[in-house]
Amino acid sequence: MRSMSATRLVNSYELDETGAAPAADGAVPTGSASTSNTGSTVANIRLPNFDYGEAAVASRIAGRRNAARISESDHDALLIERQVLLNKHFAGEITKKEHNRLEYVRWQLDRIEDALYGDAADFLEGAIERYERLSKDMKDLTSQLSEMGKAKR
Repeated sequence: MRSMSATRLVNSYELDETGAAPAADGAVPTGSASTSNTGSTVANIRLPNFDYGEAAVASRIAGRRNAARISESDHDALLIERQVLLNKHFAGEITKKEHNRLEYVRWQLDRIEDALYGDAADFLEGAIERYERLSKDMKDLTSQLSEMGKAKR
């Protein structure tokens, strides 16, 4: 979170003019106004903390749909091109331009693979996160029950 005054932009890790660190929400903790080097007082503006979670999900879905529309012949052509470029790479005969093309082809193939398997991977990731949370909660519960048992003795 950032706080902006008329004189400068304050990052959350910077100190304010008095040497105190800003609060976690980005506001300067010394009040609603700060003094600049010229001695004038200016109000701080709190910048909003936007949640880009929904936009990221929508962007991922759109990217997957777009990548999934590639034809099988185009996908095969990318696989063949990658193999040709890899052969040159391992033979030590690849140019800088070909190396850049190899990286681009790899990126395209990654997007296609994500379009094909990304939803299943996201589902598995969510299941793993839920399992890890359950495991932590069970350990916490066991610890609390153990403490309660010791307290009764």
